[in-house]
Amino acid sequence: MSEPRWVPATGPLDASCVLVGRDPGFHEMQQGKPFVGPSGRLLDQALGRAGLNRAALLVTNVVGTQPPGNDFAFHTSDNLARGLEALDKLLRAAPRR
Repeated sequence: MSEPRWVPATGPLDASCVLVGRDPGFHEMQQGKPFVGPSGRLLDQALGRAGLNRAALLVTNVVGTQPPGNDFAFHTSDNLARGLEALDKLLRAAPRR
């Protein structure tokens, strides 16, 4: 399977809680979903301990692509600004409760 160019958010747009990560890792790029690798397993454990259901959360990243070598320093201010703008649009499009 080829890697997606952008890992989209998962979960309901009208979620009352949004979880935002930095950027996708190797497994996230392969599967096209946020938090599915080792960080996802850790997240699921933490959510379970907190009594939260991941399916009820909107889960996304500031930047939807993995930088070369997974080096966050690679992200330029323009790249981060575009990611934050996309996140802002996503959240503004979400239905209000």
